[in-house]
This record gives sequence, structure tokens and C-alpha cells, in this order.
Amino acid sequence: MLNDPRPDAFALPGGLRRSDRIVVTSGMLRALGPAEREALHAHERANLAARRHPCLSAAQLAGWCPPPWPRSP
Repeated sequence: MLNDPRPDAFALPGGLRRSDRIVVTSGMLRALGPAEREALHAHERANLAARRHPCLSAAQLAGWCPPPWPRSP
């Protein structure tokens, strides 16, 4: 758990020497009931199992880059 009032959750892939991790903020835990927490954890486990993190990382990186075409004045 991450002590943060903002509701957020994400999965972190482990790697060679670490286990996969699911990070959930305290704000998210306060916002969800028990059944919703189970669904959240199942969703994040599915993201790890499907190895979606490379796709999400690529999309985030693309969002940081300026467009390749010139902008109109």
C-alpha cells in the first residue's frame, strides 16, 4: 500500500530478481468495498499475466513526445 489520498492502483513487473507487485493507494482502498477490492486485484493480476506493461509504457512514452509534424502558427 502507498500512503496517498488519491485513488490509484497499478502493477509493477518484477524482473530477474524481484517479484511482481501491485501498488494500491490508501485513497483507493478507502474508496472501494471488499468486493471491489477483489476485482481491482484481479484486474491488476490479469495485467501482469498478460504482460501489458510494455504496451502501457510505450503509450505513455508516446504521449510525452511532441508530434512529428510542424504546428501551424
